[in-house]
Amino acid sequence: MQTESGVVMRNNAHILSAVSFHFFCGGFFGGYGNVTVKKEGNHAVLMVSPSMLREGKVEDTTKELTIAEWNDFISDVFSKYHIDDWNEEYINHDILDGTKWSVKVTLDNGSELEHLSLIHIS
Repeated sequence: MQTESGVVMRNNAHILSAVSFHFFCGGFFGGYGNVTVKKEGNHAVLMVSPSMLREGKVEDTTKELTIAEWNDFISDVFSKYHIDDWNEEYINHDILDGTKWSVKVTLDNGSELEHLSLIHIS
């Protein structure tokens, strides 16, 4: 696996060196929701921010996770969902608007593994 800065990761080093995970998904008419999980010392913090365009009261949610929960979560990101095998970008030239998404894992050396959908603009 190679990070955007060109660092090649071997074995499970990328799992052990991950310090944050960020995901967003949404579109023009529905806004964007965000999920961030960040390792902070001996625990991690999960933050969920729903779309501001959602009907009803919109509140962010924050939850503290144990380091074991963080390790299980980030291991699944790589082992179950094989994020390091994904394409860097997913482009559909037939869609001019619609749902966009991004997944980003930040490593302790500051490099990032990012995968995203792009809207094709001619």
